[in-house]
Amino acid sequence: MKPNGRAKSCPISRLPYEILAKIFHLNVDSHHSSVTLTPLFQKPPLQLVCVSRYWREVTLECPQLWKAIDLDCGSDNPAVGPGIVEWFLRAGNCPLSLSVSLLSGGFAKCQLGLVPWSRLTSIDIRGDTEFGSPTVLLILPCAPNLVSARLEITDDLWFAFRCRRSKGVLPKCALLNLKHLVVKFTSSAVVEFGASKPLTISCLLQGLVLPALEELKLEASHSAFDEELPQKLLELQVRSEFPLKYLHLARIYWPEGEEMEQFLRQIPTLKSLCLKSCSTMGHLYALLLHTIRYRIDTADNILPSLENVEVYDRSIDHDDNLVLECLESRFWPENYYPYQQPGLTRLKEATMRWSERHRGSLTIVVKKRAEDLRAAGMTLTYPTLLAQDEANSWAMYDE
Repeated sequence: MKPNGRAKSCPISRLPYEILAKIFHLNVDSHHSSVTLTPLFQKPPLQLVCVSRYWREVTLECPQLWKAIDLDCGSDNPAVGPGIVEWFLRAGNCPLSLSVSLLSGGFAKCQLGLVPWSRLTSIDIRGDTEFGSPTVLLILPCAPNLVSARLEITDDLWFAFRCRRSKGVLPKCALLNLKHLVVKFTSSAVVEFGASKPLTISCLLQGLVLPALEELKLEASHSAFDEELPQKLLELQVRSEFPLKYLHLARIYWPEGEEMEQFLRQIPTLKSLCLKSCSTMGHLYALLLHTIRYRIDTADNILPSLENVEVYDRSIDHDDNLVLECLESRFWPENYYPYQQPGLTRLKEATMRWSERHRGSLTIVVKKRAEDLRAAGMTLTYPTLLAQDEANSWAMYDE
């Protein structure tokens, strides 16, 4: 293939086809991580086809450039059109990735059929008020090859009501390759104990089988109460037996009980645990951390592989002691292993942020214990240990 006459004046057009295609591939962000609202025709690879005939020929014949598409779907821009079929056909046998921002109106059933779900390995759907769990449960069974899924969905309380009436019996959906699942729920206006109650969190989980899951992130946009979440997480693990490494739960609340501890006992592979509450409503995560402390007199310690802990919560008087007791039990001098259970992992990093902590409110004993952990080698983020950290700490807390 040779460049045409109009393109000869451009030095890059003198490069062989294979090299030019490689340059295009390395410079095009195929993951489309940006959420800026840019019209599709202004995004690569469509920008490349407008430069010259030679560039267009190279671009159209380079499958790697067409393996991902990022759509911003508003009222003036149809959510999914027939063009997506042609787009992904150009990708050949490459793994496919779909990113969609639904500004108004969710997927219509006729549009669902245009997406090659069975070829997708990654989806990122940023939804609106019409994109909820029922649509997600239509999509997921059609996408058995997913490796990564990020979904923003809205409560569907009627769907939740039907799930409860049917005693939670939903068709099983097995995603054998899914490693990363991130779900952000937009909470409804229903209020219970000062928090909205998105029952669809539990309803969405109860039909899934995820044997390869390594990362699970569940996040509510506002404080949300889901009394069934610990039990549904436990049932999900029993069905899937996944090797979970990262667990992030944000602004979702549940009653105190044994189910969450039982769930954590089922995931000995977990390396990172993040528990994040809303700054206006505490969850007493310190009590949960107290249950995962290492004990010398047992051979069955919980979360034996844990390396990183993050807790964002409201403070009460004994929270410092409960959390520090957990951190101290999971950290020991380099050459001193104090436990009878072999193979326990030493904690490497910990973050503690309290929404009601005031400057200078740390006791001398608590401050010394935290500073001793730092001095011994733990990476400990505790804003009130250093006054200059405090000004920026709560901005991070409310993200």
